[in-house]
Amino acid sequence: MKNNSLFIVFVFYFLFFIPFSTAFAEDKNTAKQLAQSEDAIGRTIRNDYTFTDQDGNAFNLKEFSGKPFIVSFIYTSCPYICPTILGNLNNAVKKSQGLGKEFNVLTIGFDDVNDTPDKLKAYGSQFTDDFIHWRFVTADKKTIQDFARGFGFYYKKEGNFFDHLNMVSIVDAKARIFTHIYGIDFTPDDVIKPVNEIIKNPDAKPIKNQLAKSWWNPFVNTVKLLCSTYNPVTKQYDFDITQLVRMLVSGGTILVIIFFVWGKDIKTLLWTKKRLL
Repeated sequence: MKNNSLFIVFVFYFLFFIPFSTAFAEDKNTAKQLAQSEDAIGRTIRNDYTFTDQDGNAFNLKEFSGKPFIVSFIYTSCPYICPTILGNLNNAVKKSQGLGKEFNVLTIGFDDVNDTPDKLKAYGSQFTDDFIHWRFVTADKKTIQDFARGFGFYYKKEGNFFDHLNMVSIVDAKARIFTHIYGIDFTPDDVIKPVNEIIKNPDAKPIKNQLAKSWWNPFVNTVKLLCSTYNPVTKQYDFDITQLVRMLVSGGTILVIIFFVWGKDIKTLLWTKKRLL
């Protein structure tokens, strides 16, 4: 009986705890990446970077001097995440009605091999027709790496895709990184509020996010990861209650088996320890 129960426990362990532990370890790494990006807040970005824009023309970052600008990092072959981020950023730009007048937007294609000007133009056309104030740019590998490092932006090639932080950055008129906005489901106000703050007060103190340094954050993000499924209609990750139920049932089943098989031994051990105390 105990052998059969032990086998069931091992099956649930491999089906549940190992994937959970792996995801948890990956999310601890994400927390480290978030902390590194937070360290970049308040940093002044050099304005001598030269990129190639969506029309194949040289674009110098000095062209955005004197106004706040929003920075996003994408790669054009990204199937879901990057389009969702830019879609939400576009919603913010439309709601603010300040593009060009009060701020600009810079989107960097960090896949230096495949993010050609033509692909950036086609990609960007899904989100804007104002390529003067919303530039889609690329550069050589070293320039992209250096620029991304300045923002604390993490990206790494994984097979045909990239593992990367989901992040949008707000830069003030003095070229200081004012704050980062994380995730793919941010609202227009999440972007507009910090932009308006640095427009009204150019000396506003940069804003850091405490979530990046929270020890609890990796666990919370892991639960979100395991309990979410991608919705191709909304292009967002939706909470899936069935995933959570599956986790709870699996964990509960293991606990029931443990107490059913070894319950007496556990009670005896606890009783013995209590007597010794």
